[in-house]
Amino acid sequence: MTNSDAPTAASAAEGDGTPPSTSELVRGGIRYAIGAVLVTLAALWFLDSQRSLVGYLIMAGLIALALEPAVIWFHEKHGWRRGSGTGLLLVGLFLALVVLVVGLASVLARETTQVVGELPSYVDKINAFTRDHFDTTVVSASQRLAAANAATHVEDYLKEHQADILGGIASGVSAIFSLFTVGLFTFYMTAQGPQMRRALLSRMPPERQQRLLFAWETAIKRMGGYLYSRVFLAVIHGVP
Repeated sequence: MTNSDAPTAASAAEGDGTPPSTSELVRGGIRYAIGAVLVTLAALWFLDSQRSLVGYLIMAGLIALALEPAVIWFHEKHGWRRGSGTGLLLVGLFLALVVLVVGLASVLARETTQVVGELPSYVDKINAFTRDHFDTTVVSASQRLAAANAATHVEDYLKEHQADILGGIASGVSAIFSLFTVGLFTFYMTAQGPQMRRALLSRMPPERQQRLLFAWETAIKRMGGYLYSRVFLAVIHGVP
């Protein structure tokens, strides 16, 4: 055999189905292990550096999962565009959240004012009870006077902690920005749900894509029916 035939013979030996040697397997395993470690470290670094973004995406994904059954109902039963249905649901969800926050704040403010106003009468009742049963007074006259002036103490507290209050307002503004960011991601994930699912399943065989897409969308509809029925029951039980 001549020198020119040596590469041909080597190539034939490589392609004749001969199993790789142990050293080749070890080198391949080391390369895969190093690649897996590097990919894991890169993923951990990204998750740590983009913690807020990842949190927004997870929250938006959960909200989109809850809203999409209603969007599908609007789209299939009434012929709405998915973007229009998603926008309507997001606006309704935002208004419901605003009504809930305002209602809780008003109830809290009213109850706090009522408690502060009736605090002296509570003190008198406690003193009367302890005098009748234990022949002693629990709350002194000076403490009762301080309870009567509780509203003034609240105002003084607010004046002394203005910086904390401003910090709370800044946190509220940041929360509003986060809310709009999550809303933007939610709108895209819900309105473009079918396109996103097809993109995720695009690397699979066509017949498997169809089965998985059907199962995915059926699961979303079933989950939506269960979720909305529970919300409806909660509203019925919550209304006096």
